[in-house]
Amino acid sequence: MTIGALIDIGSASVLVSYVASRPGDAIPIIVWSHREHVPLRDTTDIQQLAKNLSTAFVNASLLLETTGRQVLKQAIPNHPRPSYVHVTVAAPWSYTVTKTITYRGDESFVISKNLISELVETAEQKILRELKEHEVLAELGLTITAKSTIALTANGYRITGPRGQKASDLALARTNSLVHGYLVTAIGECHEKLLPKTNLHTSSFMLAYYLTTRALYPERTEYCLIDITSEATEIGLVRDGVLQYCTHLSYGAFSLAREISTATKIPLAEAYSQLGNEAYQSDEQTASQIEALYHAYEARVGELLHETGDALSIPKTIILHSNIETENFFSERIKEGAHLATRSAHHVIPVSNDIISRYYTPSSAKDLFTRHDSALLISAQFFHTTHNESDIAWQ
Repeated sequence: MTIGALIDIGSASVLVSYVASRPGDAIPIIVWSHREHVPLRDTTDIQQLAKNLSTAFVNASLLLETTGRQVLKQAIPNHPRPSYVHVTVAAPWSYTVTKTITYRGDESFVISKNLISELVETAEQKILRELKEHEVLAELGLTITAKSTIALTANGYRITGPRGQKASDLALARTNSLVHGYLVTAIGECHEKLLPKTNLHTSSFMLAYYLTTRALYPERTEYCLIDITSEATEIGLVRDGVLQYCTHLSYGAFSLAREISTATKIPLAEAYSQLGNEAYQSDEQTASQIEALYHAYEARVGELLHETGDALSIPKTIILHSNIETENFFSERIKEGAHLATRSAHHVIPVSNDIISRYYTPSSAKDLFTRHDSALLISAQFFHTTHNESDIAWQ
């Protein structure tokens, strides 16, 4: 059994948890978790949000060391010490950059470790050039926290590594996770103070989301991932089963609630609680104002989908993640936003329900629905899968 301390940094919250992973099990054991939210405020200032997030990170880290350790000790009395600190960071605090390199020969060639190493080096050079040329990314003080080979295909078929087989076409997909520098510093200090003897791994949440989705829907190869957090909406485009492109806008569920509160003069907390609440009652004028803001968000989503620069239309299938209580609400918003971008119909799949129904028992599912924290499920599954599988190469 391997114990991991999981930290998920959302756009306006921080989750900490302890998870136990056993090889061969379909799911990990979520021993304890806590999410520290940044208080809802009438501000869109990114610097203030970053400051508030730092405070939430400190508070959550202290609970990981105190309450979390006590629960872990009681739940698994003779447990081994945690071996890993697994951190996932969502937009707007992280970026995910992927490049695919293809090698073709006139004749069949033997796939070797040296050839794969050369492809990795070529992909890394292309990623670094793109980062240097991207002025916005260069100004943000981003740090590369994880480099991973997420796919290796020979003659169009996925393989897990070179075993001396021959091919005429070899493609390697390489992904880099980048995180804001101040968060990298805070994560490093937390690791050094609380769990210094553990292995630290920090990646973007989009990478965790992609790998979890790929395992959940292995038959799907063309789809668009969308992750909606408190203050951001991020998309990831998947072609031929490989995450190709990611982008985001700094506008999420709390952002929408903030605009509803301002337009209708209702309290901010009430405005947020009405997202997805079909029973919410309002007068005709208020309902009209709220509907206009919904349409404005859909237009933002449509514009974001246009930013992919993809030569093809956005895939018909969109896989959506937000929290459990708002996924159905945002499914309709995303469906309309995608229609604005492509003028065609799209099928939106809320991923949280599928994760719970696929991996968890009905009794545990009830508790998971009560907690409304599907990001925990994705982070835990990501840790469990990548810890026990060998086909994802971390370097």
